[in-house]
Amino acid sequence: MIRVYWHITRRFYEVRAYRASSKGLTGKYRHFRGKAVKYSSLIENYEAHHKNPEPGGHRLPFGWWAVPSAAAGAGLILFALVIFA
Repeated sequence: MIRVYWHITRRFYEVRAYRASSKGLTGKYRHFRGKAVKYSSLIENYEAHHKNPEPGGHRLPFGWWAVPSAAAGAGLILFALVIFA
């Protein structure tokens, strides 16, 4: 979620810097451009250190739901046999 905030904030400061430069406000331009660069570097550092070495490495295998479903079904059948037998 923090990365979304960083992307939005970076874009906000880029737009503010552009508006300041179009109005000739060089001091404001430098200020807003510096803020945009700050958030760009935060994003780059985060993405550089949080890359997943294997794409899709944290995914569950196909059909993972079959094992717990079978166990739950067997438990229900056993429960019904105990109660109604």
